[in-house]
Amino acid sequence: MIYPLSAIYGQKDAKWAIMALLCIEDMKSLLITGKKGTGKTTMCRAITRYIGNIDVVCGCPFNCDPNGFLCTECSSSKEISVCNRKRPFVELPRNIGIDGLLGHKVGDFFHAGIIGSANRGILFIDRITTHGREIVNTVFDILALGRNEVEEFVHGAEFKIVANADYEDGVIDRHILQRFDFVVSTQPIRDVEGRMEISSRIALFSSSAEQFEARFARSEEKFIEKIAEYREGIKEIAVGSETIDRFLGKKIKEDTTKLVIKLAKLRALSENRRVVSDADIKFCMRHIPRLSAIIRK
Repeated sequence: MIYPLSAIYGQKDAKWAIMALLCIEDMKSLLITGKKGTGKTTMCRAITRYIGNIDVVCGCPFNCDPNGFLCTECSSSKEISVCNRKRPFVELPRNIGIDGLLGHKVGDFFHAGIIGSANRGILFIDRITTHGREIVNTVFDILALGRNEVEEFVHGAEFKIVANADYEDGVIDRHILQRFDFVVSTQPIRDVEGRMEISSRIALFSSSAEQFEARFARSEEKFIEKIAEYREGIKEIAVGSETIDRFLGKKIKEDTTKLVIKLAKLRALSENRRVVSDADIKFCMRHIPRLSAIIRK
């Protein structure tokens, strides 16, 4: 059983960021930083509860979209059948090599790498600073391309990245940090009441999964309902051109501007407002590494 996000005590900003990753198609990557024991890994893995199912080409290890881009193998098939299965959630192994990441050929058969397995799903990088810099940069390079080509074999590579970093593991590489769409930090729960509640929830989860699931069933239903509500409701949120011009000038790339606007709209919606405020724009820019220096000026 996967620990549900709605059962995480506190960590409002981190949970909001995960909601954003689930709701906003243009948001491709999220990094959650913080001290050990603040629920980062648990929250990341909880995502698998909310990513739903997709139609794929039956038997395809790359989760090819029957109505979209097809890998070399599927595109050469005379006939394909369609299956419906859980959207992939794949964890990046530590010490993985390039062949394991990108895939490789043995004779005429192409073995899928981690990138191929994660296509159209989520790639989870636990404790990102303990992974090799070359591997992590390659993941981001492939994500930007949306395709992976190895030895004339091509497959889709449209996935999202969710990662975490422990402060105790050291400082994250600045270049890698800049490649994330959104970065948020967890906060230690210091009050006695909060720590006791966390311990109580963990104990119940460990001793009786059924009781735990029943206790948080309604909060989970509400969380799932919010995902659907926000995906549609974000379209109705207004943002003035003056607000956009004030913070998002011509120096900022168009795709980044679109991301900020959608994030700001989601923040307004999540606070039951119909119009984006300056505070919404500032909040989102502070959490986008490539823009945080601009908003500090």
